[in-house]
Amino acid sequence: MPHMAPILWTLIFFFSFMSLITLSALLYFGMSPFVPKSSGDSLPLLAKNWMW
Repeated sequence: MPHMAPILWTLIFFFSFMSLITLSALLYFGMSPFVPKSSGDSLPLLAKNWMW
């Protein structure tokens, strides 16, 4: 590991962890309406839910 201040490592790990959590939460909540009511309107429903 390079010689950096420990607070910098804390900030790097914290921000990378929070971005990972945010990305997985966005994927989870964005993809959960992907299960369609019927197979006909799955694509407009997905396109509408991407833009909230």
